[in-house]
Amino acid sequence: MDYILIFNNTHNALLAEKVLNERKIYMVILPTPSYISNSCGISIGINGNHLNEINELILKEKIKIKGIYDNKNKGIINKF
Repeated sequence: MDYILIFNNTHNALLAEKVLNERKIYMVILPTPSYISNSCGISIGINGNHLNEINELILKEKIKIKGIYDNKNKGIINKF
């Protein structure tokens, strides 16, 4: 996974999973690595080719996320 969506709580993680599944966007539910965040134990791994579409969906669907972690560059790229 190129990026990891980080959430403040499980409710928002599950909402994001539902929205991404409805749009048939490939993603993987995974435990949040402790070196990224200790707020919510569930994260969503995504491929980079869907990043722009996912950013738009987050805003449109009003999904509250803590940020997007870039696995390649090892840092948060978007904070919401």
